[in-house]
Amino acid sequence: MYLFDPHIDPRMAFRLDHPKRENAQIRLEVYIPGETSRFKYNTGRNINSKNWDKKKCFPRVMRGKEGDRNRDLTLALREYEYQVQQIKDLYGKSLTASILKKQLNEYFHV
Repeated sequence: MYLFDPHIDPRMAFRLDHPKRENAQIRLEVYIPGETSRFKYNTGRNINSKNWDKKKCFPRVMRGKEGDRNRDLTLALREYEYQVQQIKDLYGKSLTASILKKQLNEYFHV
């Protein structure tokens, strides 16, 4: 069982920056009330677009070496989800994109 279920908050999703590219970067997109556009945050993680499940917005479940890499990516992405949820709970309605970016940078040591 995961710490955070992504289906609880549909306003948060992972997307590929270039879905057709072989080595696409994964970015986090979060809707923040009061902001004019979605907050986009580069996770610094790459994935082959063939290994990306477009419906679930997560790495595909696979076997072998690629499966191991995808499981590691999934765990890392779950950690991003968990941290965003913690930050949202902490700041509530006063959350802004700049606060979220600062907190994520601090946590992930960017």
